[in-house]
Amino acid sequence: MKLYPIFFKYILPFNLLIDVFLIFESLNSFLVLIRAFFLFFCFFEYLFLNKFSLKPFLFIFVFVFYSVIIMFFSSSISISLNGVLKNSISILYFVIGYSYFSTPDKFKQLSLSLNLFYLILVVNFIISNYFDLGTDAYTESSEFLVGNLDDRWNVFTYSLLIFPVVLIYRKTSFSKYVSIFLAFICLVILIFSLKRIAIVSLLVGYCVYGFLNLSIKNVMSFFLVFSFVGLLSFSLFSDVLDNRIEARSDRFDDGSLEREGRYLESFYVWEEVLEFENLNKSLFGLEAYNSVGNYGDGIFGERNIHVDYNLIVNTLGIVGLILYLLIFVSFYFQLRLVSKIISKVNKFDWKLYSIFWSLFISQFITSLGGQMYNITFRLIIFIFLGSILSNLRYSIYLNRLN
Repeated sequence: MKLYPIFFKYILPFNLLIDVFLIFESLNSFLVLIRAFFLFFCFFEYLFLNKFSLKPFLFIFVFVFYSVIIMFFSSSISISLNGVLKNSISILYFVIGYSYFSTPDKFKQLSLSLNLFYLILVVNFIISNYFDLGTDAYTESSEFLVGNLDDRWNVFTYSLLIFPVVLIYRKTSFSKYVSIFLAFICLVILIFSLKRIAIVSLLVGYCVYGFLNLSIKNVMSFFLVFSFVGLLSFSLFSDVLDNRIEARSDRFDDGSLEREGRYLESFYVWEEVLEFENLNKSLFGLEAYNSVGNYGDGIFGERNIHVDYNLIVNTLGIVGLILYLLIFVSFYFQLRLVSKIISKVNKFDWKLYSIFWSLFISQFITSLGGQMYNITFRLIIFIFLGSILSNLRYSIYLNRLN
């Protein structure tokens, strides 16, 4: 029996559940192995049992192969191996999105699984606050807890960016209202997190979607409805929000950006790379995601590099960063081929096109905050980017037949 069809159907909720249950330290090793087994086994099972062209994925495989090679030059192969596995698997699942979720039925299956995803996020929030699971890094109180998701806010961001398609597939009024309710609760939780990159990425994503897909009238209607509901519910959460804003106030002061590690690390990383004092280090990195102590002459101590681009150029070199960016260049040119043919007449295709751009642009912003090690939200990005591309191609093919 093939395992991958069952796993792929619930791949996103499955990975979110793993993230949630990782709060129990006694289960960590077991859960990490379970996640790794299913992700890698099902990927390679699908790869070997199905024949399809690998041409659309050339830059993905080149980048992953390059990362593996550089790993063997690392001063800590175990750390590099962990980084290569975490960062490569989410990118490789673009292949699954493109090849497996390539038809309307499969895409619908993938999209509807996000309803379960939203439900898990909401239930996790309720249970975490009821049983005091996790910690609030800002207020050190127990009034706003999300269990083990306290450093995984992008799962809210990117699941919500897919919401316009999720809503399309909900056929009854009741099911639509349920989805809207769950998504709204997730949105409120994200806003209360005050995680700037996660919130800005969502705002940018929806601005891109709105610019491409919505009229000014629809944008204003959405804004008015959201503002009305937000004002009605504000009284229920105002005390919590005030406490969180006060705890985060230093992050919004003048000059706060210049004091942050992400800002400071960038100068040290790029100065070292562009000086070319060590040509091999500048070009190839030779540490493969092993950044601790390998930048700024160690003045950052045990701190990992946080910005994704800094991490790649420091540990995989300029060549590694170019190869990584070429992956997205290839996505752009693949979309460009289909964008010349699709039109706004087919509203569903145009929504897919808009969401593609929303994901494509937002992920660049998210990478400024550094989240390459978090698998679940990056699976959302790469699976949907691949699936949207192949479904647009499939739609064009059907239209030509007709």
